[in-house]
Amino acid sequence: MSLVGDPSDTFDDAIEEAFKQGILTVVASGNDNKDCSNLSPARAAIRYNRDRWYWGTSSNSTIGSNYGAPVDIHASGAEIVSTFIGDPDAAETFDGTSGAAPLVSGLALYLMVLENITTPAAVTNRIKDLGTKNVVNESPAGTVNLLAFNGIDSATKPKPYSH
Repeated sequence: MSLVGDPSDTFDDAIEEAFKQGILTVVASGNDNKDCSNLSPARAAIRYNRDRWYWGTSSNSTIGSNYGAPVDIHASGAEIVSTFIGDPDAAETFDGTSGAAPLVSGLALYLMVLENITTPAAVTNRIKDLGTKNVVNESPAGTVNLLAFNGIDSATKPKPYSH
């Protein structure tokens, strides 16, 4: 999810219920350069004392990513190219945690398929196990310093795709 707002018990409860149903929810931490511990949906993990979801956040501190205990992993949110409205071929480049969250969502799906991971808790733990520690510059105190990584090294890296 690429949205951040005021605290909402209803919103947080919906995320908790999704988890109980086996659905992993990945959310952006926001781009206001503030602690996201009191913002929904990021605060849901703290509210339920859970270690289950990933909050995509940018590794580029100039974007002003939110920070705090709800952040479980960092992912690049800089110069993300995405489809855009107005034309079937339209594309737009943007920065922010709304680009980092889909990156972590894609990583979760990739690992679930590749490694036959079937639960949100298991894929969350796997992403944390693979993450690269202490490489995020200027990670605020109280925020994890772990960068999302897919586990592919140069020996196992797939060959480039060509048409």
